[in-house]
Amino acid sequence: MPPKAAGNNFSIAAFVLAGVGFLLIPLLGVLGVVFGAVALRRGERLGKLGLIIAVVGTVLGFVASAVVRLL
Repeated sequence: MPPKAAGNNFSIAAFVLAGVGFLLIPLLGVLGVVFGAVALRRGERLGKLGLIIAVVGTVLGFVASAVVRLL
């Protein structure tokens, strides 16, 4: 029996959490980083991309939040 292809569930969750972290709540971006790392560890096809986007989304979310608070 051929090996079952890994899904991209954690990668997709990392994308979504990164977006929410960037736009609304930066702390959710941290969860996106965790989900991206899990996806990478599980060998998901989009795992590395999910992790990169989650890290960028988290950093930008925190920067945007800091800028808004300074204004």
